[in-house]
Amino acid sequence: MIWWLLMTLIVQPEQQEQSFIIEVEDNPHEIAEEMETYYPRVEILHIYDTIFNGIAIKADNRTLKKLKNRGLFKQSYPVQKYQALETKETINQSVPFLLPENLPYTGDGVKVGVIDTGIDYNHPDLRKSYKGGYDLVDFDQDPMETTEEQGIPTLHGTHVAGIIAANGEMKGVAPEAELYGYRALGPGGTGTSVQVMAAIEQAVEDKMDIINLSLGNTINGPDWPTSIAVNRATEQGVTVVIANGNTGPDPWTVGSPATADSVIAVGASTPQIEHPYLYDRFLEKKIELWPMQGAPPWSLERDLRIAHEDRAKDKLPMDSILIVDRGKQPFTKLAIEAEKRGEQKHY
Repeated sequence: MIWWLLMTLIVQPEQQEQSFIIEVEDNPHEIAEEMETYYPRVEILHIYDTIFNGIAIKADNRTLKKLKNRGLFKQSYPVQKYQALETKETINQSVPFLLPENLPYTGDGVKVGVIDTGIDYNHPDLRKSYKGGYDLVDFDQDPMETTEEQGIPTLHGTHVAGIIAANGEMKGVAPEAELYGYRALGPGGTGTSVQVMAAIEQAVEDKMDIINLSLGNTINGPDWPTSIAVNRATEQGVTVVIANGNTGPDPWTVGSPATADSVIAVGASTPQIEHPYLYDRFLEKKIELWPMQGAPPWSLERDLRIAHEDRAKDKLPMDSILIVDRGKQPFTKLAIEAEKRGEQKHY
C-alpha cells in the first residue's frame, strides 16, 4: 500500500491538466477535429486561423507528448496570465498629460479596438463613440465591464477607452474615433493569452484600423504566440499599439506582445514629481525625503539641527531632525518614539 501511494505521487504531475497554445502547420480546424475524435481527454479551448495558425487546448503532459509524437503540432506554449492594474486617475488628469495642446486630428472615421476588461458603454462620455465589440470571456456580443454581480468589478478598459475617444463632458485624444470593446480580461482584470489572442483575431476580422492592448505580462519573447499574433495583425494593415507592461525600468522587462517587432510599444511615464529633500552643505549633497503614509506635507525651508539617536539628548528642541537606524522596527513605532523625544511636536 505504501509503494502504491508513492507511485501515485510520482505520476500525478504527468496527469495534471494544463492549458497550452499549440502552433500547427496544417488546417487547425481539421487538427482540432482529429484531437476530439482520437483524444477525448483533450479540451479544445479556442481555434486560431487568422492571426495565428494554432489551437488552445487543455491536456495533461502525457497526452501533450503523444500529440507531439504523432506530429499534430510543431511547438507548444504554456498559457500565460494577464492582469490589468487598478486605475485611480481619471481621464481629465490623463489626457492633459498625454496631450498638453490641442491637435487638428479628431479620429473621425477611424475604428479603434480596445482589448481590455471591457467598456462601460453606458458612460455618458462614451455613448457617442462606442460602436460595438465582443466578449471573449463570456463569448457574446456584450463587452460590458465586470459588474459586482459577476465578481470583482473592473474599470480599466473604460478608462483606456476614455483616454482614446471620450466624447462628452470629458474629451479623449481622438474624440470622434469609433470605439469597439473586446473583453479579454474578466473579474478583477485577470485573463489569459487564450482570450487575448482570440480578441486580437476578432478585432482583425472586424476590420479595426487600430488595436490597443494595455496589458501586463512578465513573458519577454518576440516569438511568443501573442507576439506572432500582433505581427500578423500588422501584416493585414492594422496598427497595433501595446503597453510595455507593469515592470521595470530594467533590462528584459518589456512583456509580450509588446516585444513584437512590427507594433508600437509604449512605455509608461508620469508627470515630473517634486520631492522634498535635505541638503548637506558640507558634502554638497541632496538627501531625498519619502513621506510616510498619512504624514503631512513637508513645508520646512530653513536650517535644521540634526542629531543621531546614539548621541542625541533625551529631549530635542523644536526644528530638529532625528536620524534613526531602522533595524527591524516598524516605521510607525520609530516615529512615535521620536515624537516623544521632542520638546514640541514639530519636526
